[in-house]
Amino acid sequence: MTDGPERSILPIDGPARVLELLEVLPERVEEVLLPRSAKGGWRTPLENLCEARGVRLTVLPYAIFEKHPDRPQKARKVFARFRHEEFGGLDALLEVPPEPQDTVLVLDQVEDPGNLGAMIRSAVWFGVKDIILPQRRAAPVTGTVAVRSAGALAHARIFRVKNLGRALDELSSAGYFLYGSVVDRGDPLPGAPLPGPAALIIGGEAKGMRESIRNRCDQLLTLPPAGGVGSLNASVFAGLFLYERWRGLRS
Repeated sequence: MTDGPERSILPIDGPARVLELLEVLPERVEEVLLPRSAKGGWRTPLENLCEARGVRLTVLPYAIFEKHPDRPQKARKVFARFRHEEFGGLDALLEVPPEPQDTVLVLDQVEDPGNLGAMIRSAVWFGVKDIILPQRRAAPVTGTVAVRSAGALAHARIFRVKNLGRALDELSSAGYFLYGSVVDRGDPLPGAPLPGPAALIIGGEAKGMRESIRNRCDQLLTLPPAGGVGSLNASVFAGLFLYERWRGLRS
């Protein structure tokens, strides 16, 4: 029997992001909050969407809005509280055989919440909604991650696994090809075909992938530097990795 996801309440800020959430995933929105003084052409559409979707809208004096415990630090106009769901294990991912275009993003030892949020944003932008994280040595999914993902977290499925190596073995057995990113000594990333189903594996900010994870990869890929910088930020490399996969699916 597949376990259901664990749920928590996280914030999304900004008129465009909240409107998108109300349009696409209103069932996940617990509440929308805005100060009484908020102005802009977005306000009437937002109020109408909340009413149409049956979402609670709370209008507060700005002093109370500003002190709300769930308000993201930079939220000045509006934010929403939405239900984030996180799966323990891969049952919900592996219950359906993968198609050639299916892609998952696997993150090994990514501990910076800002990087995690940026990677989730890039993944969802390129159509990748399944993201696998280890339970240990990985950033928890918090409000900071939700805000840095710029709303993309609400569209992602997060899988938190006890043993990342075993999870990769399960992905491989299910038909996924395992592509790992390395700083050097890998095949060139630009133009790599990356046939699928594909699991794109990114190592952490400081040490990259663990050896046990690297050894499971079907192919290692690197992006040779054009300048004098030795390596890219992990979230930047993730975006390029995802782009190459996206480009390859369309060529």
